[in-house]
Amino acid sequence: MPSAAGSPDALTTFVHERARSWGGVPVALSPWVTAALWAEAALVTVFTGFLLAVRTGVTPCSGIACSVATLDDRPVVALVLGLTCIAAMAVAMPVTRGLSQADGPRLALVVVAAVTGLVALAGVLLLLFVLGLALAAFAAVVDRF
Repeated sequence: MPSAAGSPDALTTFVHERARSWGGVPVALSPWVTAALWAEAALVTVFTGFLLAVRTGVTPCSGIACSVATLDDRPVVALVLGLTCIAAMAVAMPVTRGLSQADGPRLALVVVAAVTGLVALAGVLLLLFVLGLALAAFAAVVDRF
């Protein structure tokens, strides 16, 4: 769009020639997010190893705690989710500079990895939450005496 003087508008020129979509611009992830993603990757790797041992029969798994940890006795579902998380993290780590920078598509990959890992760990997280509540209740009862 030329202005009244006949030269193109500076904003229009910038938008047409220099603007990039937000998805192509790498953005630094916070150090807390990066640390949480690395911790999740480590936890999911250990839990997936446990699930592989359960699946192959190397490690026995019975009782209510095991049932909750394996998503209501579905270790294969938890295993597939864990392996999906590990695979997505393995792809994401080198292309995001150690999970510290991400543009649109790489951020989507990191989100897929994080969500599948959290769902795989949901049973374990529930057990930890219940254990924390039980310890808090025990501490409250002991504190009264």
